[in-house]
Amino acid sequence: MTTWADGPIAAGLGQLATYRELSDYNAKATFDSERATTEIAQAKHFIEACRPLVA
Repeated sequence: MTTWADGPIAAGLGQLATYRELSDYNAKATFDSERATTEIAQAKHFIEACRPLVA
């Protein structure tokens, strides 16, 4: 079972929070296809870790 103490989950949350904060001040972000795929996979992993908490 994935927990919030897992390094990847904590790191993913930190990265998502950084993107959220940057979006307040920047109109756009640019990612190549590989980076976009990686970021989407990380966001999906984070969402799956959250599901049991809100179910």
